[in-house]
Amino acid sequence: MSEEKTLETRPASKADDPYIWRLYSEAARPLMDPHIEGGWDDEKEKEQFLRHLKLETCHILLVDGAPVGWAAGTESPGEFTLEHLYIDIKERGKGIGGTFFKEYSAKLKQEGVTVNVEIMKGTRAREFVEKNGFVFHADNGLTETLRMT
Repeated sequence: MSEEKTLETRPASKADDPYIWRLYSEAARPLMDPHIEGGWDDEKEKEQFLRHLKLETCHILLVDGAPVGWAAGTESPGEFTLEHLYIDIKERGKGIGGTFFKEYSAKLKQEGVTVNVEIMKGTRAREFVEKNGFVFHADNGLTETLRMT
């Protein structure tokens, strides 16, 4: 990401549901479709996704005030697991995900928090996560957890 650009986050709101869904479905559909009996049904998947989405854990990523992605995770005492990180397809390859990932992970690690990332198996995400200092920790079926070293 170029140095003149500023990456910020803000808490997501209900108004962000369409944006969150679009980014999630663009990334998840090709991976999930083979595992869904009868294939991906957009309306059904959207309803289920939004019903289970914990909006209070979601943050919208902004560059110069414009949304470029979203992230969400869960916290427990001394531990944080990043479960979602989606960058808008128009913004990929600009270093946004890497910048967010490095800055947020470093901040949490500095606070003494164990940082995990849960990723879908068979995606390029694993290479990205490993490149940023994470190693395999657990196999969860369709997903796997990597932990910051």
